[in-house]
Amino acid sequence: MKPNLIERSGTSLSNVLSHATQLEVERGEGCYLIDYQGQRYMDFGAGIAVNSTGHCHPQVVSAIQKQSTQLLHGCAGVVYYDQNISLAEKLCQISGLSSVFFTQSGAEAVEAALKCAVYVKQKQGIIAFNGSFHGRTLGALSVTTSNQKYLDRYPMTFPNRLVLEYPNFHRNAAPLNTESGYLSYLTESLDRIDASSIGAIIIEPFMGEGGYVPCPGSVLKALRDWSAENDVFLIFDEIQSGIGRTGEWFYYQHFGIIPDILTTAKGIASGLPLGACLSTKVIMDQWTTGSHGGTYGGNPITCAAGIATLDVLTPQLATISTIGQQAIERLTHELSPLRGIGDIRGKGLMIGIEIMDHEGHPNATALKAILADCLTQHLIVLPCGKDGNVIRLMPPLTITDEELNQGLSILIESCRRVLL
Repeated sequence: MKPNLIERSGTSLSNVLSHATQLEVERGEGCYLIDYQGQRYMDFGAGIAVNSTGHCHPQVVSAIQKQSTQLLHGCAGVVYYDQNISLAEKLCQISGLSSVFFTQSGAEAVEAALKCAVYVKQKQGIIAFNGSFHGRTLGALSVTTSNQKYLDRYPMTFPNRLVLEYPNFHRNAAPLNTESGYLSYLTESLDRIDASSIGAIIIEPFMGEGGYVPCPGSVLKALRDWSAENDVFLIFDEIQSGIGRTGEWFYYQHFGIIPDILTTAKGIASGLPLGACLSTKVIMDQWTTGSHGGTYGGNPITCAAGIATLDVLTPQLATISTIGQQAIERLTHELSPLRGIGDIRGKGLMIGIEIMDHEGHPNATALKAILADCLTQHLIVLPCGKDGNVIRLMPPLTITDEELNQGLSILIESCRRVLL
């Protein structure tokens, strides 16, 4: 037993990292985290959408154990080994792209995407979207707008950033609160931009930390058309929405389009630190050898975990869509009558629930009370949104119907206790 973790953390770890709970956890198993007293907590946060196959999935653990006896690290920039190449081949197959650069995190994947774009296009301007989160390294932070606190005191490495409104119809003011109104706004906004200075558009096709907002396919198609017509790369950041979370490997695949550059991470290796920047070989070959790099990206153990993760999730995709839709329907049926519930939205097992006050304003206080009540019932649920008023549900993708409905029942009852 390792007691007093919170106290020890305060004396040895930087306080810059915030904590969503005060749980002291010893181990994980499936969709549960288990504390030192043996209390089990259903984890609907999944390590912020990282534990895609649940905690310690046997197939993933076995792959890690096997690889740990063969090669811990070789450095992909020094020697060739099978694990990163095999995982790259799988990612190309499921994404529709053809070349991969591995990183250790989502933020690093975004850094790689931005560097690739401005290097190849030789244009420094970047178009981003209000409410987006792309990471906390300086380049990624320059296109992040989900929380002003993340930006304070840090310099902008992309000063030529342009920010457009995201299609959040529930929160946008008229006329941007409808699909047709937003598309008119987007067309007019893009028409006013001098594309000769723009290297890339970066967007979360399904907004994560900014509020769990799915972008309509019509908007993604409009961005695809404009970027192709104006010699601008289109970057899709699917760090949170990718690797099967919405019922397709990537959210953009619901609409039959494809980006020039893709970033993914989080659920890619079931908890091990791995990210990836993908593009076409034509684009990647213009990113001159040696102009970017990294020591740990594509590590053999993390890639072995990534291969096992994809193998586990492949037969799960259809199930993710089905149980996710059932969850959204149940939440809509049981929560919509409550005053204080705003929009309920999502795709697959990426679901957002807005908590509002009686005047229709964001209610972060009520949300905190709901999450605290859930925790007393041994359910971990996390918040998101620029105003901190959105419940985000992102359970492991391997969750069973019974487990999912058990967690939803706890959440629904907590909402009723707080909001009634």
